[in-house]
This record gives sequence, C-alpha cells and structure tokens, in this order.
Amino acid sequence: MDGLTSRAARVAEERCCERSVRRTHRWGRSLVALAAFLASCASERAAVWNLDVLMDDGDRLRHLAPLRSGTDQLASELIPGRAPDSEVAVGDPSLRALEELLVLDGSQPSSLQGELDLIRCLTRYASRCPGRLARERATLALGAHALRLELDRPRRAPANPTPPEAVAAAFGELKSAWLGSAEAAAAFERLPPLVLGLEGAERLLFAYARLVEAPPAAEELVEPLFAEARRVEARAVSLALGAALDDPDPWVRAAAFECGAGVWGAPFVLESLEALEPVRVDAEGRVIVTARFGLAPVRPAEDLVVQRVLELLGRLGSDLFELAPPERRARFRVDVLRLLAGISYDLASYGEATRSAALRTLCIVAPDGPGTRRKEDWEAWWREQAALLQAVGPGAE
Repeated sequence: MDGLTSRAARVAEERCCERSVRRTHRWGRSLVALAAFLASCASERAAVWNLDVLMDDGDRLRHLAPLRSGTDQLASELIPGRAPDSEVAVGDPSLRALEELLVLDGSQPSSLQGELDLIRCLTRYASRCPGRLARERATLALGAHALRLELDRPRRAPANPTPPEAVAAAFGELKSAWLGSAEAAAAFERLPPLVLGLEGAERLLFAYARLVEAPPAAEELVEPLFAEARRVEARAVSLALGAALDDPDPWVRAAAFECGAGVWGAPFVLESLEALEPVRVDAEGRVIVTARFGLAPVRPAEDLVVQRVLELLGRLGSDLFELAPPERRARFRVDVLRLLAGISYDLASYGEATRSAALRTLCIVAPDGPGTRRKEDWEAWWREQAALLQAVGPGAE
C-alpha cells in the first residue's frame, strides 16, 4: 500500500512539474511574441532615426552612421542612460535610405510626435536627398499624407520666406506658453504670419515634435497646437510635392505626376496632358505653366515622364472626353488625338517605348479608332476626325 501511495505521489509530482514547464514555455513564448510586437512597433521610429542620421546637415549621405534596428530603438526608449549608438559602415547609403523609406511608406503613426517626425523625414528626402530612388520613394509616400491633409494643390518655394530667426522667435513664444513660462491665453493668436519655405517648415515640425514630449501647462493649448502642427505639415507636404514636380530627374518627376494624379484625380491628369504641349512663353519670356497645379512643360527628352502621363491618361479611358465642357468636347477630342498621334510617329523626339505608349493610350481613349498599333492607321484616322470637326463649324470651338 505504501508503494502504491509513493508511486501515486511521484506521478502527481511529475504531472505538476510538467504543467509548470508548460506554463513556463507558454509564458516564454508570450514574452517572445510581446518583444517581437514591441520591436515591430519601434521599427518605424527606428526608420526615422536612421533617416535622420543617414544625411548630414549639408544633405549629404553618410557612409558611417549610428544606425538602429527596431530592437535597438526599443532599448533606447526603455533603458535610461543607455550607451550612445556607435557608428557602423552603411554600405550604400542611398540604398539604405530607400529601405528605411519603404518602412515608412504607408505607415500610420499613433501619436502627433510620430506624425511630425514622419512628415519631416519624407519631405526632406523627397526634396533634397542626393539619391534619385530615395527621392522617388519619398515622393510617392507623400501621396497618402496629401490626401489626409486635404491639400488643394502643390506649392513652390516662396520668393521671400520668413527669416529663420523670426521663425525661431515665434516658436520660442509658443514653447514658453506650453511649458508654463508665459501666459497661455491667446498664445496662438499672438503668432505672427509666417511665410514658410520647406526648410523652415521642417524646422518647425522638428520643434513641435520635441515640444509635445512634455505635458502642456494648460490643456487649452493642446487642440490649437495640434491644428498649428497640421497646418505646418500641410505646408511642408505641398512644398515638397512642388519641388518634386520641378525635379530635374525624370524618375522623380514621374513619381510626382503619379502622386498628383492619386491626390487630385482627373483635373491633375488634364493639366498633365496640357504639359505635353510645346513650350509657350509670356510677354516677358517666362515659360508658361498650367493654371492650377503649376506644371512646367514636359520636355520630349523626358521619356519616362511622358510615359507616366500617357499611362495616367489611359486610366481615364474614353470618359476622358466627357470632362470637357459640352461645347468644347469635339475640339478637345481632336486635340487629344492629334497630340497622341503626333507623339506616336515623332521619331526625332521620343523613344520607341514612348511612341508605343502613345499608341496604346490611343487604343484605350478612342475605342472606335482603327484599334491597331500602326501609327499610319491612327494618323489617317485622326485627320478624319479633324475633318468632321471642320464640318461642325465654329460652334465647336
């Protein structure tokens, strides 16, 4: 009997140990999963850190930088007094910047601070990174934020931006009110009108992000600061998109046209089509840009940009012509067909891929056409359309 009791006790003990081990393993797996989740959440903040250190104050890419992983970022936030990050060899800094921008592309920060840092990084890299692929990716990533901020158009750099010392003085007054060193009432109403260039806007974004790390002295300051911060965000994004639309590199310009179409839709695509027309100058010899979005003429040598505009046009399909006023639709249709046919057979100005893109777009926007990829067929067809327009008379103009 004693033997049976002893054996039962041993079995019970073994089962208890087994249950304890299982619980330990479950807790271990949970802790690992939690650590992985926290590191994943920290990866966006690590990407912002890395993008900040990958370019120096002169906007030059660095080959040695104190880069962080998501785990490193989490440790820096949780461990006070942690040793500074050591510099490591970056390899190709342009490629590393592209990788970090891919992490940020489409991300949705959970705090105003994260939002401000994200916008600052994207606008800086879209406008001033030496690497063309990084500028392209940052430009594309700005589209979601342009929609969120409900921008009405891109903007160009102001001729006379507010001097940096005036911007710093305005922020200093806000900071004093936020930290309780000055009267909070009407702190935002006392702000002078600021004409922000892109670098000035980015400096304010950085300053606001650091300011919200501290609790406000008065709760009534929170809502106005959020509104002011998003106003500066909108300014920075619109200026960065304006810079991308004027970028000398066709890869970046093509990305800016893609982004503009995603944000402003058909009106932007129509002005993009207008930008394919020959260069025109005003009485003072200045190149004429489009009315709403300020698009400069696309040069024939910019094949990649021309192809992107043709692709955007094809997405509208035959509904394109319904966008024109009824009294101008006939003329508009012929003008579009003439432009596309002209590109398709202009061997001197456009590459083969661009000419093929023009024929492909013709097949989409004019399904009643010959439907072939032979430029001779389309050239004859659009001339027939022009003849029909002449038969309509002056009212079609």
